[in-house]
This record gives sequence, C-alpha cells and structure tokens, in this order.
Amino acid sequence: MAESDNSARSGSARIDDEQGFADLDPLVKFGVILAAILFCGVIIEGAMLVPYALIQNGWTPGR
Repeated sequence: MAESDNSARSGSARIDDEQGFADLDPLVKFGVILAAILFCGVIIEGAMLVPYALIQNGWTPGR
C-alpha cells in the first residue's frame, strides 16, 4: 500500500512540474512573453521584406 501512495505522489509531482510557468516570478514571465512577441515581430518583419527585395531585383507581380 505504501507503493501506491508513492506512485500517487509522483503522479501529482508530475502535474506540478507541468505548471512550471505559473510558478515563475512575474518579472521573468514578462520577459519571456516580451521575448516571444519580439521574436514573432522579427519573423513577420522579415517576411514583409521578401516581396520588397524581389521587386528590387526585377521581379514583377503577376508574371
């Protein structure tokens, strides 16, 4: 019976480990979210520059 208690505890420990982001300091959460937003912004900005670079190199839309 002690073994089943230990397995139940280890199962609940895994659930707690999965909620690691909720346990972080608020300033760390803010930094992680800000970094994710900036990273996505860089990707979007780069994607927006691709057509500009193509047009500068002689590509025309519709052909």
